[in-house]
Amino acid sequence: KSNFDIAEYIILMLLSVFKNYNCVLAMLCKNIVAKNIIRDLKNYDFGLSEAHLLTFDSQKVFGTSSHAGLLVLKSGNRRNITCQVSELEHLEREVTSFGWVEDHFVSDVDRYVSSRVVDGICPFVWRQGVKHDSSKVMELEARGNDQVIYNGLNEEVLVEQEYVFPLLKSSDLKNYFITSTDRRVIVTQKKVGEDTKNLIAKAPKLWDYLTKHSQYLDKRKSSIYKKAPRFAMFGIGDYSFRPYKVTISGFYKEPIISLVYSQDLKPVMLDDTCYFIGFNSYDDAVITTTLLNSPLVKDFLQSITFLDSKRPYTKDVLMRIDLPNVRKSMDYFEFLTLCKKLGFEATPTSKNYDAYLRRLINEKLQIS
Repeated sequence: KSNFDIAEYIILMLLSVFKNYNCVLAMLCKNIVAKNIIRDLKNYDFGLSEAHLLTFDSQKVFGTSSHAGLLVLKSGNRRNITCQVSELEHLEREVTSFGWVEDHFVSDVDRYVSSRVVDGICPFVWRQGVKHDSSKVMELEARGNDQVIYNGLNEEVLVEQEYVFPLLKSSDLKNYFITSTDRRVIVTQKKVGEDTKNLIAKAPKLWDYLTKHSQYLDKRKSSIYKKAPRFAMFGIGDYSFRPYKVTISGFYKEPIISLVYSQDLKPVMLDDTCYFIGFNSYDDAVITTTLLNSPLVKDFLQSITFLDSKRPYTKDVLMRIDLPNVRKSMDYFEFLTLCKKLGFEATPTSKNYDAYLRRLINEKLQIS
């Protein structure tokens, strides 16, 4: 929030100065600036009658990798407005439009209108992965047939295996299901705020390892560690230890939803660039993964996210997926077809598929 773009300030200032004039303002800016202005228009004492964003290849023109365009705004009174997007070299062809559809701000108006049945509240809570801010010490790699583990300092690590878990990062989430990884992560707590001094007795090897590398852990910059127990982590709770996780990278442009679990069902941890829902049931996890990879959900996600954002998919975005409505839109035959297309060999029965919907409705009722 501190990175307020100077171009955004200038455009807002000019719109305010000329709000009582019949005028048109045209300004080169990043696409994200155009998005912010249209999104926040209702917070200012001026409006617009028209808005257009004419995009171009900023790398070719200016040698910069930013997504940019010529933002053209016409003064007026409307606060909730959509912005038409075209390519500067092909003005006659509207590519898309973004802005307000009733009370919802969306990145693609047409795509949103066709998929808005998905827009609601997710009955399951999406969680963010573990946060430790010390990859050299906390993240490990299992090497060779013996799966000997090493840390980021290339040191062999000998600690109690009860506290070492498989780990996946955003860059690993490229397939629809993942059951193996050479990455490992040390988990020092079962829940946020838990006293870590119990490791002295329960896991003396781990405690020795952590104290040996305390110069890394005790100097973590984030303020969240200042009042936390020594060697604490965040993004940890009961949900972290469920054997099946349905997850998505916050960074990828295409929303690929993956089902992850280990062959021995030891919980797989995700890093804090990932979002996930944890399950104890394989069938529930497969059904959820399949539904979330449906064309309807993908269209919805791409209609409300701006892909030039650093992290298009956030918890707020994912919590808008109304899973009961998605489930109602897909009969069992369609589900099986997509399930097999994604590569799942073991598929839930029609009875379990129907029971899943009843559980979703119950979860939704509890939320409401």
